[in-house]
Amino acid sequence: MKKNKVILFLVAEFAVLCVLQLPSVTDSESLLSGICLPLSLIGLLLGKTAASGTVGNAFAVMGYGLLCFLPLAFVLRNYRNKEQRAENATLTVLSVVTAVVFPLLSNPSLLIAKLPQHTEEMLQVVQTGLCLTVYSVLVCFLILRLLRLFGNADTQKLYRYADRMLCGLAALFAASAASICTQTLFTQLPKAQSVADSFLAVILFAGGVLPYAADIAVVLAVSDVLHSRQAETDVFMQKVNAVSRLCCLSLSVMVAVHTAVNILYVVLLQNVSSFSVSLSIPFVSLAFVLCVLLFARLLLENRRLNDDNALFI
Repeated sequence: MKKNKVILFLVAEFAVLCVLQLPSVTDSESLLSGICLPLSLIGLLLGKTAASGTVGNAFAVMGYGLLCFLPLAFVLRNYRNKEQRAENATLTVLSVVTAVVFPLLSNPSLLIAKLPQHTEEMLQVVQTGLCLTVYSVLVCFLILRLLRLFGNADTQKLYRYADRMLCGLAALFAASAASICTQTLFTQLPKAQSVADSFLAVILFAGGVLPYAADIAVVLAVSDVLHSRQAETDVFMQKVNAVSRLCCLSLSVMVAVHTAVNILYVVLLQNVSSFSVSLSIPFVSLAFVLCVLLFARLLLENRRLNDDNALFI
C-alpha cells in the first residue's frame, strides 16, 4: 500500500467519523449512526424514492430487488464450487435478511406497526439493530472467505493479503479512535464548568487518540518491512530495526501519557469541577505493539542466522 494515500484516507476517515459523533448529525430522519451510515442511507433513499410517486415506487422496488439479488448472483456463479458451500449458504441468508431489513429501514411507519410494545423513541435503536444484523451476516461471509483464501494462497498471495489486512487494521484503529475518544470528548465538553475542565477534556481526548495513532504508525512500519522483504539484508534489517524502535517508543508513550494526564488532574485540582483520575491502560494497543515487537525481533534474529549460515557455507 502507498503510505501517503493510506495516511490521507485514514485522516479523512477519522474526520468524517468525528463529525458523525456530533449530536446534531445523528438525525433520526437522515442518519442512524456512524456505524450504520451506509445501510441507513440506502434505506432512506429507497424510502424517499418510493414515496415520490408511481415511477419512484417502481425504481424503489427495482432497488430492493437488486439488493436482494446481488448475494444470490454470487451464489449462482459459484454454486458448483464445493469449497465455497459455507460462503454460498451465508450469502443466501444475507439475501433473505436484506429482503426483510431494507423495507423496514425505508418505511419507519411499517417498523413502528410491527413494534406495538416499543415507543417511538426506540425506533432508532431498533433500526440500528437491524443494520447490525445485516453487518453480522456480512462479516460471517467475509471471515469464511478469508479463511478459504488464506488456506489456498501461495507465498506471494499471502504477502499481498497481509498488506491488505494491515491497511484494514489501520482503518479499524482510526475508526476506534474516532468513535470512542470523540464520544467522550463531546460528552465532557458540555459539562465543563471552567477553562480547566475544557482543557482536561481535550487532553483526555488526545491521550485516548494517541495509542491508536501509535498503532497506525506501527502498522505502516510493518507494511514497509513487508515491501522490503526481498531487498538486501542491510535495507531489510534497517526496516525491522525501525519497527522495533517504533514499538518501544509507542509502548513508552502509551504508559507516559496516561500518567501525565493523572498528574495534570492533581495539579489542576483546585480549578476543576470533577476529579476523574483512573488507571486506564490501553491493553489492546499494548498487546498489539508487543506482538509486533516480538515479531520484528524474531525476523531480525532469523535473518542474522540465515546470513551466518550462508557465510559458513
